[in-house]
Amino acid sequence: MQTLSLPRPTFNRLFLVGVMLTLSSLSTFANQCLTIQCDCATLTSGVDKLACEKQQLSLEADCKATGNLTGYCQIAGLDASPLPFSLYDLPPQFETEKDVEKSLGLLESMYWSAQEDLKSADNYQNKAAYGNALTVYKNLSATLDRAYGISRQAYNAWRALDEKGEAEDVAEAGYEKLHDWADVLYISARGLWAKRAETDPKLQKKRLVLAMNVLRYAGNSFQQAAELASLTKDYPEAARAWQAAAETSVVMISWRQQAKSKAQYINYYRQQGVASWYRAALYWDKDEEPELAAEARLQAERLQQTAVVSAQ
Repeated sequence: MQTLSLPRPTFNRLFLVGVMLTLSSLSTFANQCLTIQCDCATLTSGVDKLACEKQQLSLEADCKATGNLTGYCQIAGLDASPLPFSLYDLPPQFETEKDVEKSLGLLESMYWSAQEDLKSADNYQNKAAYGNALTVYKNLSATLDRAYGISRQAYNAWRALDEKGEAEDVAEAGYEKLHDWADVLYISARGLWAKRAETDPKLQKKRLVLAMNVLRYAGNSFQQAAELASLTKDYPEAARAWQAAAETSVVMISWRQQAKSKAQYINYYRQQGVASWYRAALYWDKDEEPELAAEARLQAERLQQTAVVSAQ
């Protein structure tokens, strides 16, 4: 019987491709693990610094063992990475004053669009068309993300152009808008969750899924508002916004547990809540409010302990 075999040149090419893919995977793996930097050196509290360093070593060891990032910096400095937030993936900075002003001119129409989306979502909710409402809320949240991005870009550009006052005005206005939107979304989410149960179990599940998504959008807006407040050095407002973000994560954990969500989702929001409480503590420290900082750290520790209890 004649035996078929691949020609040697083809085999060599396949072998080389395999080697290249393996090297590429190893490179990606190595780069992922090298991105872990919890910014521990900037922490002023000795206790926090030690806990941060221990946490970073654990994250690095887990990454090397699995080939993937397995968690986030929670006790961390302000420039830590990775964090359980989506705050820094911003478009390129504006280069000229004309670019800044043109983009800032879009914000009013963007917030108007978000308001129209909210009205549309309310109409769908009243008709129990929860799938349609979720689509609209997704669009609303994406609009708020773009507005945050423009505010950050404009702030950075004004600073680069040596216009500190203009930069702080943009950040302050963005903080106020996003904090207001976070409050609106939070209230909407709580209302959806608390509403009387639907007679159709499938419809009820859709409503609860909608509530959790709207709560997630509220948390994002609280985080974004906190970042913008910090740019103006309004540390009390930054701390309060991070506390609101943390409390939103705590509510999400409760809802996810009731909905019997996968452990990985619950763990993510727990890490997000802990990181938010610690971030609030850092800003209370900057505002020289040690008692409020201590309370935020205590809340973070209590939330961390729930992970230990769940694992037992």
